[in-house]
Amino acid sequence: MAGVTLRDGEPITLVAGEAGSSSASCEDGEIAIAGGYIVTHTDLVVTGNVKSSSEETWLLNVTNTGEGDATFTPYVVCVSST
Repeated sequence: MAGVTLRDGEPITLVAGEAGSSSASCEDGEIAIAGGYIVTHTDLVVTGNVKSSSEETWLLNVTNTGEGDATFTPYVVCVSST
């Protein structure tokens, strides 16, 4: 589909028992229409996966319930606002 772009946020590594958050943002002239995440381990529990009030950013909150390090990466699906 023309005008739709997938943008990754910064990967975050959480140690066992740690909670963290990250975000992925659209560029100027784009709005977020969806988002999600990629995880490296099934012990990561997503506690928040929402569009921010700015309409340009996707927010992700995650807790590592496992015994080792695990990484997650948020992404956002953007569409041109023009």
